[in-house]
Amino acid sequence: MVLGTLGRVWSGTPLVLPTVGEVWPRPQSVLPKDTYMIIRPGSFSFNVTRNTCTILDEALQRYKEIMFPSTGPERRGPWKKDGNFKGYLDSLKVTLLTKCETHPHHDMDEQYEIKINSPDAPWEASLISQSVWGILRGLETFSQLLVPNSVVYNVNSTQIRDFPRFSYRGLMIDTSRHFLPLSKIEDTLDLMAMNKFNVLHWHIVDDPSFPYVSSVYPELSKQGAYSPSHVYSASNISSVIEYGKMRGIRVLPEFDTPGG
Repeated sequence: MVLGTLGRVWSGTPLVLPTVGEVWPRPQSVLPKDTYMIIRPGSFSFNVTRNTCTILDEALQRYKEIMFPSTGPERRGPWKKDGNFKGYLDSLKVTLLTKCETHPHHDMDEQYEIKINSPDAPWEASLISQSVWGILRGLETFSQLLVPNSVVYNVNSTQIRDFPRFSYRGLMIDTSRHFLPLSKIEDTLDLMAMNKFNVLHWHIVDDPSFPYVSSVYPELSKQGAYSPSHVYSASNISSVIEYGKMRGIRVLPEFDTPGG
């Protein structure tokens, strides 16, 4: 018994076996089945119905690259099929019921529904939401359902209905105390999208350093930044806000007022 317990713990941290083809965070409602369909990357497409916009168009392209990366370990050989195989899935119908909002906000609707080979729509897959933010969360969920099978992917027959328990799901970075290059901030936003976070609190300046380049008071960053290269321009900040917006994440820059 003791050995069994020790075998599940490493350096005081419980070991958690990784899941395959399961969604994180766990959706509000999941009805999985043992049957599955096979997705062939070269034949798969998103089929958009009703409304679309730049946020949705870019998300579809981004998730195509996430689901079927061009880099990584080479996979060859015939794929496996058994008695639970129900056919090939060549498209996901994406239905956005209302026009796109332009910016994420505190009360945005992130609810969505996914059906894959459901009783009312066999051999089909669909993603439906009232808002583009729900579509983004649903695309992330769909990408997590794929399980590699040689050069193709398995996806289980399932029905998912999901919405966030908390409207504010945030992370804070402090670039006054620990400067981060823009690429690392974008990486952080990508990881937040994978976990369906929706707010990045960006504590840009404080007493340790003042990396923001002010057009009105340029001496603040000249005297206060760690170095001339450890700064953010107004356009840098705008680009981060835009990068977050395209992933359904509000970026909240915080500027502390220098005091004596």
